[in-house]
Amino acid sequence: MIRTFETIEALIAQLETEAENLGLATAKTTLIGNLRQQLAKLSPELDRRQANLAIMGSKGVGKSTLTQLVASNFKPSPASTDAPTAQSNGNSSESKEDGSTADLVLFITAGDITESEFQRVQQLLSQHQRVLLIFNKQDQYLPSDRPVILQQLRDRMQGLMAAEDVVAIAANPVTIKVRQYQADGSIQERTEQPEPDVTALRDRLKTVLATEGQQLIFNTVQRHALALKANTLMELNQLRRDRAIPVIEQSQWVAAAAAFANPVPTLDLLATAAVNTQLIVDLAAIYQQPFSLEQAKTVAATLASQMVKLGLVEMTSQRSLPYSRATPSPMWQGD
Repeated sequence: MIRTFETIEALIAQLETEAENLGLATAKTTLIGNLRQQLAKLSPELDRRQANLAIMGSKGVGKSTLTQLVASNFKPSPASTDAPTAQSNGNSSESKEDGSTADLVLFITAGDITESEFQRVQQLLSQHQRVLLIFNKQDQYLPSDRPVILQQLRDRMQGLMAAEDVVAIAANPVTIKVRQYQADGSIQERTEQPEPDVTALRDRLKTVLATEGQQLIFNTVQRHALALKANTLMELNQLRRDRAIPVIEQSQWVAAAAAFANPVPTLDLLATAAVNTQLIVDLAAIYQQPFSLEQAKTVAATLASQMVKLGLVEMTSQRSLPYSRATPSPMWQGD
């Protein structure tokens, strides 16, 4: 991880240097400052002991209720990370939250998982997120149906996550009507609110935090570091691209002029290859790649050979000029 941090710092420094060389230091000050600020926050994260949870799912599956339960009822696991903090992240069309900042994602479904929910879980797993799949509102199903649905979920997720990572809960059970017969034969009715049933989730969450807690935090920091590295490299490549485009355009004009000046079409290839060699050297310098002149010649020759095989050289030279040798200019034509 330290090496990754050093690589990111080197990329940011290179971005700053190249921006200064182009006279863009002022324009890039905010960007470079933000990148360094993000990097500075990563190292302390490795010492964090409190796991961050993201509670996700479609609208109406009980995200807010479970968030409150996690905050009030889930205690620290012994000899592991501290009690987790949870945030509720929507997964409806209005929400853009992706849970990428969380160490562990609790993804809620209110029954057999839908195709869109399944794809969302797959996406999270492909991003190396640790996920628990929560079957909430099981109290709304017949007791005989609950284990069937739970098994269906585990079968659907087979190969993607362990069976014990799929658990059933009732975060906010529906009220039940109780009838009480009195001594005089009358009946009194009242409603009762059952206690939340989150035992399976609590037990699984404690096990995961006890055995994987620090690794989960490390994985989150690593994801953020790799994302920051990719973002910094993208900014650096964009800066270099802005430098490279004028060089490429100039080379195209030189190649077009060389092709027009040569009376023999086969000589177009020689002129184009010579221009490409210089272009490769120039681009290598812009992109900080150690290309020697001989290596550039080899690359240019290979490109030229492939262009001939594909028939691109003559076509390119003809399209680059207003009039090709194959089509005389109108001023050369007779009446």
